[in-house]
Amino acid sequence: MDDLEENLRRLLRGESVPMSHIDVRVLDAESFVPLTKLSVGYIVCGVLINDKDEVLMMQEAKRSCYGDWYLPAGRLEPGENLVDGMKREVKEETGLECEPTTLVSVECGSGVWHRFTFTGRVTGGKLKSTKEKDSESLQGCWMSMDTIKSSETPLRSFDILKLIKCTQNYCAASEGARHPATLPAIHDHAIMILRLVIVFKLNGRKEQLLINTKNGAHFPSGMIAPRDRAVSACCKRVVKSALGKAVEVPKACGLLSVEHCGMPKGEDDGVCYTIVYTYDGMGSDQMPQIKNPSYEWRSLLDDSLHTQLLTRIQQDQLVPFIDLH
Repeated sequence: MDDLEENLRRLLRGESVPMSHIDVRVLDAESFVPLTKLSVGYIVCGVLINDKDEVLMMQEAKRSCYGDWYLPAGRLEPGENLVDGMKREVKEETGLECEPTTLVSVECGSGVWHRFTFTGRVTGGKLKSTKEKDSESLQGCWMSMDTIKSSETPLRSFDILKLIKCTQNYCAASEGARHPATLPAIHDHAIMILRLVIVFKLNGRKEQLLINTKNGAHFPSGMIAPRDRAVSACCKRVVKSALGKAVEVPKACGLLSVEHCGMPKGEDDGVCYTIVYTYDGMGSDQMPQIKNPSYEWRSLLDDSLHTQLLTRIQQDQLVPFIDLH
């Protein structure tokens, strides 16, 4: 259990963990090559809030939404990591320089569309004016929520309201009531991967984790296929492999870590998500029966690590992960 528990400690800190084996492989995922802006779309978005509770906004210059307002956001460029991409988008569209402090949410619209929303602090630059308009934006502006919600402020899409609300909730929460600062770990992956930390909660007994023991004890993993409408489709395949098709899919609690590199350009544009899932006893203390001998239920030996994991689950200290389908 030493390596497994040490890997869990690293994941709880938002660090990368080497992935030497993928448990559930999919043919179309095996042949799929994720290339930024070509075969996979990574959207990076910044929600920056100043000491007046105003939100940094940008005015669109694109013909399709000319004059509309939106958060600074855009597609990751080939050769970029997620943090650098967010900083670039904020600079290009608002004129301000920033330092991302944490992810506030990750969304998946399909196996090939992913949006990473960050918050952070402004570190420099000058707010872009209409005199400096270009193809990236017409201007940047700090706006109150009343102004953003006003009928006189045309928004490119109302989807930014939920992103702003999520960020406001994060900023307003005490440290013990929100996830710790979590930024993507720089680690290269040639494919799209889901690593699952599946916890079975028992009444009055120590929780059990689903472990794969093939090639050394590790948390189960699967390939995210380009045809998947949501990351939950990959979760279903892993659960079916371990527990059989009759077992329901566990509840997704949130994200522990994201691993991505983006370098070298045109290679290793995959991503690895580590998501925590839970079963709440399903009406009894009987855990789902293992159908695949490569899997087993185990408890953590380190009580402090066990407590840390449960606290993260029970107090919503995980980055929100949203499947849009």
